[in-house]
Amino acid sequence: MTDTPTPSFYERHVQPILIIMITSMSQMLDIVNFSALNIALPKISEDLQIEPAKQQWLISAYALTFGGFLLLSGRLSDVYGRKTIFIVGMSLFTIWSLINGFAPNAISLIIFRALQGTGAAMTVPSSVGIIGTYFPNGVRKNRAFFIYGASGAVGFVIGLIIGGILTNTIGWRYLFYITACLSGFFAILSVVVLPANLGMTAASERRLDVGGAALVTVSLLLLVYVLTAGGDMGWKSPIIIVLLVVAVGLLVVFGFYEAWVKNPLMPLGVWRVPKFAVIFFSAALIYAEFQTLTFFASLFMQNVLGYSSLEASIYFLPEGILAVTVCFSMSTFLRYVSETNLLILSMIFLMVGPIPIALATSTSSYWQSLFPSFIITTFGLAIGWNTANIMLMSQFVTEQQGLAGGMFNTALQIGSALGLAITTAVSQAVAGVEGTTEYDLARGYHAVFWMDVVLGAVGLLITVVGLKTRKERREGAEEVVVKVEANNGADEATLDGSEMTLRCAHLKCSQKMPKSEDDVTITVEMPSKESNSEAV
Repeated sequence: MTDTPTPSFYERHVQPILIIMITSMSQMLDIVNFSALNIALPKISEDLQIEPAKQQWLISAYALTFGGFLLLSGRLSDVYGRKTIFIVGMSLFTIWSLINGFAPNAISLIIFRALQGTGAAMTVPSSVGIIGTYFPNGVRKNRAFFIYGASGAVGFVIGLIIGGILTNTIGWRYLFYITACLSGFFAILSVVVLPANLGMTAASERRLDVGGAALVTVSLLLLVYVLTAGGDMGWKSPIIIVLLVVAVGLLVVFGFYEAWVKNPLMPLGVWRVPKFAVIFFSAALIYAEFQTLTFFASLFMQNVLGYSSLEASIYFLPEGILAVTVCFSMSTFLRYVSETNLLILSMIFLMVGPIPIALATSTSSYWQSLFPSFIITTFGLAIGWNTANIMLMSQFVTEQQGLAGGMFNTALQIGSALGLAITTAVSQAVAGVEGTTEYDLARGYHAVFWMDVVLGAVGLLITVVGLKTRKERREGAEEVVVKVEANNGADEATLDGSEMTLRCAHLKCSQKMPKSEDDVTITVEMPSKESNSEAV
């Protein structure tokens, strides 16, 4: 019997820190791209002559390809290795960030932003998977995920600062040049630092669902285009009606296709995982409100209140600083408040937060209207984002961490893209297609802020009904003892409720349990003696 080699000082102390730093950088750069671009948006629109109704495409194009390719990227990371896919993603992100800086017109910038989103899509599920497999369950893994989440808040602050400074000095194009330099450096560092690929799928199962990725991406692109162009072309326009039917039809086809294909991009079984659907839609609503409020608050400050891009970035800073603080305090919150109650609390903040800015006028002060909205909404975002992420990741076994990370971030990006498309359509309808006066713009922005209140209310309803009622059903059920027997031994798990799911490395089966005083035994085929059963 050979002794396990003792980890070196580098492996025990230095490498974990570098792994967290590199993976968190992918999250940070994604948010930097969002916050910096929001601050620079009026100047970019002026330079490239982008109409107000089309400005959101600079954000949506990135979000749609990001969301559309996340699931495929999660599958790629599970098949070909998380380190490999992370490096490829960071490299693509670097290349398209650099090319963005040279975009000569609006169309090219939108296309380049979409291609940049494909690179970002490859980094997120792989980085989440790296953290999920490298760090053991418990305090260290939770701390790693808290830092990963906080890096987004740090990126928000950094994006605001460099967005405001660069836009007012050497120009908005340097936002992309600096991003390219940072992502390029960390792409090179990841080659040396990240651990070797772990948990790769067997060669016999390495099939990629490219068709599923194409169906969901094209359908979402068409849906966002319909929502954006409907105001210009008229909702009764034959083109709009046909494209809407095609978009919805492709989503339906995607569902049937995923049920048919052998290795689906989005296994339909995930929707039967406890709490999954509630967490997925809650995360989508959280990010939809965050993106739309930030997007239109930036426009409101610069187009209605008359702030410069630098002033707007400074006024956003308390929001970013608070987000960082909350993210680092999540472990403390979780000691005293349950995950379910934290998610419900976040929705209450998100429902109340937009009200002050929705009541603001062109003469309102920052401290009277914007500051309260930013602070309250940020509490909701930071608590909700971290809680939903932890809740979702805990529902999946180690081999499915890439899928879980992909699904969570897909919810965020789809929520962002559809949220911006819908609120842009609403703003345009209220302000008028040609509305360019301060009064017209303010009316459109206020309509969006009230819609954000509605988003928070819908999120609150979903979490209360979806999580609280499920918990009550569990508590009302009798305790059931389940034995898992296999050719290499037996494990026993005891849980409350009338339903459970068994997960055994590469195998998952579910069995509804009747209320009974007798033990219920399920016999399954275990892949090997080393396989472990996990009851959820």
